[in-house]
Amino acid sequence: MTTHSPAEQRAYTVKQALGAVPLSRSCLYVEMAAGRLRSFKVGKRRLIAVADFDAWLAARRDAGTTAGAGAR
Repeated sequence: MTTHSPAEQRAYTVKQALGAVPLSRSCLYVEMAAGRLRSFKVGKRRLIAVADFDAWLAARRDAGTTAGAGAR
């Protein structure tokens, strides 16, 4: 198994993603359920690829919307 330093982390848990943005857990799950934030499961654990998280964050910034409000 290859281990990565935190600077090379490839995926976040939901808890780690929440540490990066000031949102509620439920708000993040709304974004995932709506398909705006891609995620995947490994066993029972839900993960978000760092690249997908960054793309979601950039899309929200560029759209000027808040999480859960959807693009307009």
